[in-house]
Amino acid sequence: MSRKHSLSELVGQDSDTLQQPEKDVRTRAAYVRRGASRAMQKSLGDIAENAKLVAKGDVILSLDPDDIDESFFVDRIEEDEQEDAALLEAIKRDGYNSTPILVRPHPEDEKRYMIVFGHRRWRCAKRLGIKVRAVVKSIEDIAHVVAQGQENSARSNLSFIEKSMAAAKLEGMGQTRETIKSALSIDDALASRMLSVASTIDHKIIYAIGAAKKIGRDRWEEMKRLVLNPKVSNVALEKIRDPDFAELESNERFEWLLKAVKDTGRTAKARSKARVKKTTWTSDDKSLAANIQRSNSGFQLKINAASAGEFGDFIAKNLDRLFAEFNSGEGRNE
Repeated sequence: MSRKHSLSELVGQDSDTLQQPEKDVRTRAAYVRRGASRAMQKSLGDIAENAKLVAKGDVILSLDPDDIDESFFVDRIEEDEQEDAALLEAIKRDGYNSTPILVRPHPEDEKRYMIVFGHRRWRCAKRLGIKVRAVVKSIEDIAHVVAQGQENSARSNLSFIEKSMAAAKLEGMGQTRETIKSALSIDDALASRMLSVASTIDHKIIYAIGAAKKIGRDRWEEMKRLVLNPKVSNVALEKIRDPDFAELESNERFEWLLKAVKDTGRTAKARSKARVKKTTWTSDDKSLAANIQRSNSGFQLKINAASAGEFGDFIAKNLDRLFAEFNSGEGRNE
């Protein structure tokens, strides 16, 4: 049989020169050929992908997971146990994981490797006691974090807060804003917002909440505005130790804590209003009136009259004298 005919049979294309089978036999044969076609196409796809990697100078190896260390750059707040379990079952079922992970020679140990991306596949192989297919590529730290960030952003749904914390870590490592944007596939505006959230909210609060996959930028920025008040932030730090908080899943923990700090903020605002003392003053000739407001945070004097500006200028010019009189004790006794 010619090579053309052999290939056509493998991919399920009948040759005009072949005799047509009976109807029932033809149906079963077509089913078998379609299955062979799909299997061959998948194999060819794997081979083609591997060929591209080899052509670029990369090497594909089957490595012992115990010879591989995790990335020095951690861009996840917590592992997704459900996704890990799903991948573990898929590898058990198929017998192997065709997609290789990316590793680099370990920068501090020539006998080991470091993961760039593919931590989940590496963990599954380790649990199953099997080797993991890996592309070995010699890259520097900056290329490492960019490749890892881009792969994770594209392949897995890193949450807003995970990306925010990753941006903060990169900035702490001395990486430029351009590197941060490239690694996380974000623009300037989003990078600024992420860094603002990560630098304002106490990291103990963030790690206690977790990845919070369903909580987006606006909700985290609302949390940020609330904890800008140090008293509210301290309340949040107390609340994350509450047993009720610990029993919730990540998204629920965020919602629970946000409500708690909102209530605290409203209570603090109500207490502040209660402490405000308001009085009025009117000159003997009724030409000037003033509203006076005093609270723990300050003192306000508002003068209402056509000549209020002139009287205000007079007060401003004499502030030094008035303050000196106050400090001398004369003003304190009045």
